[in-house]
Parts: sequence; C-alpha cells; structure tokens
Amino acid sequence: MIDIKEKKLAWLNVVAFGSFVLYAIGIYVQVVFQGIIWGNVVVNFALQVLGAGLGVMIVAAIGIGILFTLFILPKLHVIDVFLCFFWILSLYQCAINSFLQFAGMPDEPVNQFFKILFPTAWYPVKEVVFIVASVGLTMLWMRRVARRKLVRYEIILIIALSSIMIVATALSQVMFLNN
Repeated sequence: MIDIKEKKLAWLNVVAFGSFVLYAIGIYVQVVFQGIIWGNVVVNFALQVLGAGLGVMIVAAIGIGILFTLFILPKLHVIDVFLCFFWILSLYQCAINSFLQFAGMPDEPVNQFFKILFPTAWYPVKEVVFIVASVGLTMLWMRRVARRKLVRYEIILIIALSSIMIVATALSQVMFLNN
C-alpha cells in the first residue's frame, strides 16, 4: 500500500517526467525543423552520434530512468526530489523557449534576464540559480511533505550533486557555448 507521501513524490516524478518529454520534443523541433545546434554538450553529443530522433529519445530515457531509479530507492528520495525540482525548472524552461522560438515569438524570457545581468556568464549563473532554488524546494518538500528533517548523508549527497552539476555546467560552458 502506497502512503500519501509516496503518492505526492510519485506525482512530482510524473511532472518531472513530463518535463523530459516536452524537452525532447522541443529539441527535436529546433534541430530538425529549424537547424539549430543544441547548447548542451551531452545533448549535442547524443544528437551527433544517434541522430535527432533517437538522440532525444535516449536523452529523455536516461533522465526518466535516473528519476525512476531514485524513486524506487527510499534512501535516495532526497536526491529524487532535488533532481525533480531542478529538471522541472530547467527543462520546462528550455521546452517553452523551443516552442516560443518555433512559433516565431520572442523567446528565452528567463535566459534574457540572465543575459542582461550576466552577459558573459549567463548560462552558468542561471544553472546555479536553478540549483539553489532546487535545494530550497527540496528542503521545503522534506519539511512540509515528508515531514522530517534532512539527515547528514542526505545533506552530503545534495552538496556533492550540486557541486558536480555546477562543475559540469562550467565545463559545458567552456567546451561548447564559448566556441
């Protein structure tokens, strides 16, 4: 029997899964119909190696697989919650940008905000803001929904994952966006 806390976590995962689906559709539309090179090293690599269709499906499947794995491992629920919030913020924002651009409308409202404030480092700054927001939302979720405090190993996991994500974003910036 699944309890109410697990149902809420399941719904959070469903919303995050949806972000991957829309993200993949947005990437596909931009790459295939608009000839745009995607600005993420990992996604760009998948597109180059596997093609647009299979590449976006693999990227989405990997993300969904990670979330599903974390969801079924109770000791890692805090990382599941963190990644759900991060990917909801990041991937829905990317998908919206793709659809706005495809429709010929002004796009990238969030990116434009960061481009104005941080012209040379807008992408890493935006990702750090999303990471910090996700940490805050995770702490709120654990307090209000899970009704418990974070334990030491969970704090260490969040700090380690956040650090890895920041370093990966910086490397992506150096390797792809600044070329």
